Amino acid sequence: MDKEDVNERERKRAMKIIIDADACPVQDVVIEESAKRGKDVILVKSYAHYSNVEQEAEVIYVDPGNDSADYKIVQLAVPGDIIITQDYGLAALALEKNCKVLHHTGFYILKIELMRCYLNAINQRNEEGASKEFVDLSHLQMNRKNISKSNL
Repeated sequence: MDKEDVNERERKRAMKIIIDADACPVQDVVIEESAKRGKDVILVKSYAHYSNVEQEAEVIYVDPGNDSADYKIVQLAVPGDIIITQDYGLAALALEKNCKVLHHTGFYILKIELMRCYLNAINQRNEEGASKEFVDLSHLQMNRKNISKSNL
């Protein structure tokens, strides 16, 4: 067997799924499907969302506060991990660590999409009178690749 094949298999086995769990409505589905595939799931949430309900996943609680869970997720993530979040700031940080980022609705969040969101925000601010300069977004294409349960 080729050394690259062994390394790829090791990476896939070690890959974990980290969920920004404070506002993620699909935690149970992800945990269930991941267990079928032998993938580890880590839920990161604020103590403000503490629950006595037992989970089939590791749960890490962080202090309440702006972005506490996001910073913990970035600390835990390694290249190749899957991060599930609806927070585009966290998505940007995770993408820089070469993680795959999924929105809880099932599409990949890509760097080009983040750029488009940023430029849309600039244009929105410009429309409100801050400036008359607009950024042309017509050449940027959104790439939403839906993920089914079988692709986890």
